Amino acid sequence: MLKKFAVLCTLLLCLLVVGCSEDQTATVNPQPETKQTQSDKDKEITVTVYRAPANGEEYLLPEKVTRKMGTMTAPEVALDVLVNSSPQDTEKMVSLFPKGTKIRTMKLENGIAYVDFSKEITNVPQGSYTELMLTTAIVNTLTEFPEIKKVQILIEGKKIASLKGHTDILDPLERNITLLKK
Repeated sequence: MLKKFAVLCTLLLCLLVVGCSEDQTATVNPQPETKQTQSDKDKEITVTVYRAPANGEEYLLPEKVTRKMGTMTAPEVALDVLVNSSPQDTEKMVSLFPKGTKIRTMKLENGIAYVDFSKEITNVPQGSYTELMLTTAIVNTLTEFPEIKKVQILIEGKKIASLKGHTDILDPLERNITLLKK
C-alpha cells in the first residue's frame, strides 16, 4: 500500500514538473495589431456637428461634414471639425468658438468624454445665449456617438464652474434635445 502511494506521488510530481516547465511552448493566438494602416488613415468619415444659427435664434442646426480620419477617432474628428472649421453655409450658421481655442486632449471613460480645451475658449463673448449654444454644441456633437453619454468640459486640465458665469459646466453635461431644431 505504501509503495502504491509513493508511486502515485512520484507520478503526480513528474506531471507537475512537466506541466510547469519553462521549455514548454504554448499555442498563442496573436492579437490583431491596433496600429492604423495607411488605408485607415485615408478613410473618410461623415460626422454631424451642431452649429448656432446665424439669425441668433435659440436652437442648434446639424451640419454633416465628411473628413479623413487620419489618426483620430470618430468623436475626435467631429470635435476637431466643430472647433477648427467654419460652417459650410455661413449664411445659415456660425461658429461660436473664440479665435485660438485649442483642443488639448479628449478621452473617453465610462461613457463620459473628458474634453480639455485651452483657456482661449473662455474668451467667448459675454452673454448667456453664446455660452449656452457653445457648450450645447460641444455636448450634442459628441453625444451623437453612442459610446458617449455625457461630456465633461475642462479648461487647461481643470473643472471650472462656467465659461462666463451663465452655464454650469462643473459636472458632466448630457445631450440637450430641447435646443435642436425640429
